[in-house]
Amino acid sequence: MNRNKLLQTLFKTCRQRTSTICKPLEVEDYIPQPTIDVSPPKWHLGHTTWFFEAFVLEPYFKDYQLYDDDFAYLFN
Repeated sequence: MNRNKLLQTLFKTCRQRTSTICKPLEVEDYIPQPTIDVSPPKWHLGHTTWFFEAFVLEPYFKDYQLYDDDFAYLFN
C-alpha cells in the first residue's frame, strides 16, 4: 500500500472511531464547555483534524495547501 493510501485509510479509521464515540451525543452536547478543564467535543474533532493536517499532511506533502491558516491558532 502506498503512503498516500495508508494515510488516507488511517485518517478515515480514526474519524470513524471518533464518530462512533460521539454517536450518543445530542447536537447541544457539541457546543458548551462543561467545565473549565474540559473542551467540548466539537473542539476535539477540529483539533484532531488540524493535528493531522499540521503534522502529517503539511510537512510530508510538498504541494499541500492549508485549509485555513487560523486553525493553528484555534486548535493549538
